[in-house]
Amino acid sequence: MKGDRILEIRHLSKTFGTNPVLKDIDFSVSSGDVTCIIGASGSGKSTLLRCLNLLETPTTGEIMYHGTNIADKKVNAPQYRSKVGMVFQSFNLFNNMTVLENCMIGQVKVLKKNKTDAHKNAMYYLEKVGMAPYINAKPRQLSGGQKQRVGIARALATEPAILLCDEATSALDPKTTESILGLLKRINKKMGVTILLITHQMQVIQMICNKVAVMGNGQIVEQGTVLDVFSQPHAPVTQEFVRTVINDQIPKSILDLLQTETRHYVIDRLKFIGASVKKPVISEICQIAGVEVNILGATVQEFGESIMCIFILQMFGSDDKLLQAEAQIDAAGVLRERVVFG
Repeated sequence: MKGDRILEIRHLSKTFGTNPVLKDIDFSVSSGDVTCIIGASGSGKSTLLRCLNLLETPTTGEIMYHGTNIADKKVNAPQYRSKVGMVFQSFNLFNNMTVLENCMIGQVKVLKKNKTDAHKNAMYYLEKVGMAPYINAKPRQLSGGQKQRVGIARALATEPAILLCDEATSALDPKTTESILGLLKRINKKMGVTILLITHQMQVIQMICNKVAVMGNGQIVEQGTVLDVFSQPHAPVTQEFVRTVINDQIPKSILDLLQTETRHYVIDRLKFIGASVKKPVISEICQIAGVEVNILGATVQEFGESIMCIFILQMFGSDDKLLQAEAQIDAAGVLRERVVFG
């Protein structure tokens, strides 16, 4: 059922020799979500994914799949893996097999389906990803984007409960990346497949994810809905990622110009999210007697189906009038941060 937890990771750690790579990881993946784990190279995100599909054995901790700890050695690992689809950065297709054969082999060898059913299932998913015209082609005859589409079809053909994607678009050009992300989004929306992605690309999160966990130095430093985490980033690593796509800083050239300003002012950063986007807050504070407003900058960012509008406002007036204006902004549910006091 949508919203139920499929995976719940509890106090997961992984050590190679004396090197701790994962440190006390806690997070969960719910049915119907597209959850992203983002982090810089070396943050531990790929090791975490390898633990989740049991390619690596956790040193300590639990990986609960529908309430069963699959990290327990007594659990049937192949049976669990049959419920988890995997999409790789390097595609991992068999070069000596056709597109169709690549999508059938897992069903026949792992799920023990007969070839007739495997063929029918493979064709269904190849059609879904737009690769049905290429069923007799070999991987060397395909572009990177086409190979990844085949990889996605192969994973879906096992009809998994969750799809794990390890940097699935990092080897692709921007246009192909957008196409693959659009495909994953449709798979989630129309087929109800739960997706967990590993990435270092903010574009991936902006386009399709609704939940995010940020990793740094082997730990999850921040997690929540995409909009909550990236509208109010607390951890330095999260702030660094946000700055790559959201320019909400005041340019030095403008700050230099403000040095000559003699009137009393404040500069506030406003973030309009959700229902507050529709509110005429700036128009209303312009009507406060004794307050003048200057817009120094503005940007609009989309995160999946949510929008965040950011304004940098310079407001002139007496202390009491400026406090009145800021109180009115706060009352409207707009996120506000005092940037400069002059």
